Amino acid sequence: MRRRNNHRLNALFAGLAGPFLLLSTVFAEPIVVKSVRGNAEIHRSKSQANRWRALQKGASVKPGDTVRTGKNARLELKIDDGSRVVLGSKSRVQVAESAPSRIFNLAVGRIKSFVKKLQPESKFEIRTPLATAAVRGTVFEMGFDEEAKAGFLDVDRGVVALSQDGRALDVRAGQRMDFLTDVPLGEAPSRESRGSAAPSSEDLARDALRHEVGLGMSKEMVMAAAAEEIRAAEYQEGKTLMDVNGNRVRLEEYIIRNPAEITVNPDRAFKLVTLNERADRFDYFYYLGQFNQTLPTDLPWL
Repeated sequence: MRRRNNHRLNALFAGLAGPFLLLSTVFAEPIVVKSVRGNAEIHRSKSQANRWRALQKGASVKPGDTVRTGKNARLELKIDDGSRVVLGSKSRVQVAESAPSRIFNLAVGRIKSFVKKLQPESKFEIRTPLATAAVRGTVFEMGFDEEAKAGFLDVDRGVVALSQDGRALDVRAGQRMDFLTDVPLGEAPSRESRGSAAPSSEDLARDALRHEVGLGMSKEMVMAAAAEEIRAAEYQEGKTLMDVNGNRVRLEEYIIRNPAEITVNPDRAFKLVTLNERADRFDYFYYLGQFNQTLPTDLPWL
């Protein structure tokens, strides 16, 4: 008899839990703050007071809300379908729609999007005052200069449909498209074509990597001990060295805080990126590291 009563109680609790689980799913916030570095603020659309408030990790961002970042700041937003957007420094974005479609209005600055494959009824768009980028699932970066009234779109993976004044073009992985006021889409001189030949695959790879490490990041010295070891070896002319075959190699090194690849405790992680450029080739290397505590302010002494 006791066992039968236990089964009845379990069934009762299971029946009661179902509606609560359903409600938690229905009322889950579509967009929340995943990480904040530096000064980031939010202006709530439904707030009576016309003021900006500091953003904290875990805060929800609702349709109509506007977020902005300060100098050397970085803000990452997590979307409930697994997609992410990262705002660089001095950027301002309004969330126009959050579900089922995700639409962001970029007023100024830079935003990088990591978009998961969307459902047929959904869409993902980044809109600027001049052009709109619409995707189905890809990684891309978009920027807009409020004073110059000009912007750009860089695509790392997938295809992005860029539209301006009723004209639309597909921008594919490794390509960049600039858009300007009073210039038809596709006719603005792009960075690759200004005074130079068509870019090679190595040029595209180099540019894509540099954009990846440059969003919201600052170039810093690699730790002093490592720099001294390089100089003591075959390190010459600042950042130029000789390889074993006697070829000159241009070396660039970056340390990046809060790498996008690290999702747990990103403030404890860093990414070391090394770019090696020879006359006939371009190579790169990166290393992800994570400590048991928050990184110090002075990264060169890691």
